[in-house]
Amino acid sequence: MILDSEGNLYGTTAEGGSDRAGVVFELSPGSGGGVWTENVLYNFFSGVDGYQPNTSLTFDAAGNLYGTTLDGGGSSTKCTNGCGTVFKLTSSGAGTWTESVALRFLDTNGVHPLGGLVADTAGNLYGTASQGGTANLGLVFKLVP
Repeated sequence: MILDSEGNLYGTTAEGGSDRAGVVFELSPGSGGGVWTENVLYNFFSGVDGYQPNTSLTFDAAGNLYGTTLDGGGSSTKCTNGCGTVFKLTSSGAGTWTESVALRFLDTNGVHPLGGLVADTAGNLYGTASQGGTANLGLVFKLVP
């Protein structure tokens, strides 16, 4: 989970949601430390948007959220339903978020991302994939904005 400057927590579930493909959610603290309020920011739909978000999230300098999905993203020779994605959620400022795919894993650039993403001061994102690379034992990737 990741915390924003207002005390809201953001996280993912690998399952659940309207299509049981996972969700990104926000938890907002109640006044005086009371009951937290949950808001589902995005439901994954087992397709080209990804499936099973499985890691922590990362904010960029503009307040966009980034994460990875273990599967989905479209078919490839190695993964019938896709080898995973890096996704981006952009806030509309009115409590709604829009999802886009920043990267689809398609065998040649890695398979099944694992672990969270790390952002540097230039806005580059770094992560790992469980398969891929010269020996197919995994790799480290870098996404440049």
